[in-house]
Amino acid sequence: MPYAVPYMRFSFSRQGRGSSIERQEMMIGEWLGKHPEYTLYPKTYKDLGRSGFSGEHLKFGFGKMLKAIEDGLISSGDVILVEAFDRAGRLPPSDMFPILSGIVKAGVNIVTLDDGITYTLESVNNNHLFLLLAKIQQAHNYSSLLSDRIKKSYANRVDRAKAGEKVKVRTPIWLKDGELIEDLVPIIRQVFELWAEGVGAWSILKKIQDQHPALKKVNVSTISEWVRNKTAIGYWRDIPGVYPAVVDAELFYRANNRPVRSIPTRNPRKHFETGLIVCGVCGGNMVSKIDKLKSAKVVCGTRSRKGIDACSNSKNFPLDVFLYLITTTSTEAMQQALRRHQLSDSEKKAIVLRGKVDELGKQLSNLYKLAAINLTDELQQEIERKIFERDQAQVQIKALEVISSVNEDWGAAVEISDDMRIDEPERANALLRSVGYALKAFTNGTIEVPCKDINGIELNPCKYEGYSKRKDAYILSTGSGVLEILNFASKRHLATLEEY
Repeated sequence: MPYAVPYMRFSFSRQGRGSSIERQEMMIGEWLGKHPEYTLYPKTYKDLGRSGFSGEHLKFGFGKMLKAIEDGLISSGDVILVEAFDRAGRLPPSDMFPILSGIVKAGVNIVTLDDGITYTLESVNNNHLFLLLAKIQQAHNYSSLLSDRIKKSYANRVDRAKAGEKVKVRTPIWLKDGELIEDLVPIIRQVFELWAEGVGAWSILKKIQDQHPALKKVNVSTISEWVRNKTAIGYWRDIPGVYPAVVDAELFYRANNRPVRSIPTRNPRKHFETGLIVCGVCGGNMVSKIDKLKSAKVVCGTRSRKGIDACSNSKNFPLDVFLYLITTTSTEAMQQALRRHQLSDSEKKAIVLRGKVDELGKQLSNLYKLAAINLTDELQQEIERKIFERDQAQVQIKALEVISSVNEDWGAAVEISDDMRIDEPERANALLRSVGYALKAFTNGTIEVPCKDINGIELNPCKYEGYSKRKDAYILSTGSGVLEILNFASKRHLATLEEY
């Protein structure tokens, strides 16, 4: 039984969010229903978001389909199903005709589903030849005309933007007709603040989604797109001042320079300890598990997922031990994290300048590529101007760093309560990870504690010695003596707690 081979393509990624792919799939399904003599080919060739005008699709889906024909995987008697002729490509006729001719010469027919025409070697050699040529020419001319219009429209928008006029383009959710939607502004600023602190996209989305009707259908990937979008500070492309800024430049660049390690892998709303306890052997995260006695244990996540060959750390620790240690030793790290986000004016200026240096570096990289092709006097002057701007910004950064180190004054110590850990566990977790706070657990029961406890006592070397049934307590030996962590889940201590 011959194969029917589907091929689908669209040029712009936004079409993937619309009906283009569904429409093509539906038409293929209808054709197969009317032609039961064909079997659906086990593979569908797709070029989603790839141009048929530039020939990009020849390197991917369409090109792979041509290779399958060449290798005989798609053979004589099979058919290729396309929605319309231009899906196969919009190349110039001199390039497109030989490709299609090669397909039908191999005995593989082409069916255009929009008009139901089947192109075979015989039909192309007869009455379909001129129709085929006309469709190729029409498809190419349409794309060529559209390309010219887009280029002219883009050039016009660039000129208007440089002149200080607003341009009509798709803008983020906080803009309407080029103006800020005021009730969304504080929410978007909250997104940037949380992202800068290291809170993950899922946690941010859950926090903001019920704050405004426009946010109900926001996708989690949109959060990171917002943070990277320079429209937030008024840019369109590389042109500043086109739109009103929803956040200041310091917050934008601070959010875009957050440490990669601060991105959580699990939701700290349920697991506050996520990322704060690491295996001292393999460096992976320790994870909590419930044992047969319904007691929470902490084990190496790498070993748990990949087996004993992945990590030799087989030690189980009670979760309560780590929660106690985090609660009593994280205050100093939390203060350090909060101070990092309470920046002096000089540090804020330095962050903006570093962002500018990065941008200039990217622009220079593009200019160098153009210069390698054709170095004109105008291009040379532009390169020299960008280099001068970058050097000036770097000099200013060094000066600001000196001022910051001399005048650093954080004022009174920041008071941290347990409220943040209870009410905002995602934020507390992200802040601690942003300064590298983590307890390290080793096979012999040793726990490396990164900070002194709340009373300034050094706990290292710290080792979990086991559980005392007589005292209903977890026993730790520390550099300052033996530490007993009461198990308040036990009947004895639970009764005491209730009386208290």
